[in-house]
Amino acid sequence: MFNLDQETNKDSYINDPDLRNAFYYAINREVMLFNSGW
Repeated sequence: MFNLDQETNKDSYINDPDLRNAFYYAINREVMLFNSGW
């Protein structure tokens, strides 16, 4: 889905750690809400 290789794609915005953490948090939050029945 995303090219996270630091060498070939090091200038991509997706390699920004804060943005990646935000994505992971959003995805995990959706999964948790779904699994908890909300």
